[in-house]
Amino acid sequence: MARVPTADEIASANARLRGEGFIGMRDTTIVTDKSAPTIRREVRRGDFPVPVRISRGRVAWRAPTLLQWLTERAAPGVSQVVRS
Repeated sequence: MARVPTADEIASANARLRGEGFIGMRDTTIVTDKSAPTIRREVRRGDFPVPVRISRGRVAWRAPTLLQWLTERAAPGVSQVVRS
């Protein structure tokens, strides 16, 4: 069973998502509620934004790109929660 992120980890991931930098796999799994294997599978299928290779063996997503992707897929009213 996957470890449930703490409230502090969730708040931290959401803060990084609203920034202009990059958001790594761990934070991406927190803000999307998807596992790393699911994210990689969706990237291969073209159903998830393509990450940027940060270094050997490490990828991340540009925070604005990921936020836009989440907002486009959110139910009505949810995008306001993500942005606040």
